[in-house]
Amino acid sequence: MIIELSIIAEWTDSFEMVYTYLKFPIYWLIGILQLIIVIINLSVNNTNKQKVKDSI
Repeated sequence: MIIELSIIAEWTDSFEMVYTYLKFPIYWLIGILQLIIVIINLSVNNTNKQKVKDSI
């Protein structure tokens, strides 16, 4: 008995297309948001240190 397998072209759905096109812009957006959070955190820490120095 011979079983013949045919190769079927890959079917792409809309989610896969959206993921492919938005993958890198989303990574850039996450990186920019992380950078903003770090900058805000550093500025808050610097102002707190200056307040401590001024009170001494």
